[in-house]
Amino acid sequence: MNIALICYRIAIGGISQSILNLGGYLVAQGHEVTVVSFKNSELSARLAGVGLRDACLPIGRWESAVQHARRLARFLEKGKFDVVMVFLGGVNLPG
Repeated sequence: MNIALICYRIAIGGISQSILNLGGYLVAQGHEVTVVSFKNSELSARLAGVGLRDACLPIGRWESAVQHARRLARFLEKGKFDVVMVFLGGVNLPG
């Protein structure tokens, strides 16, 4: 299966560790896993270390939430993901 794990950013913290754990497990089970974030990852090397692909779709300075959501939808459609999981933290996306 082709799986996308979406979060605001990958940094040191609970959600990031959960993504690393789950993603690593899914890769070990033979799935292709891409971590999609909206800010550059501080842990790209750790993602690659467990076999996860890293994709960053930063929110443009003048981009509305709707425009960014459309861009994310196009990315997911192009990637032909079978499963999409969204990890929500304490960060509110711009509205």
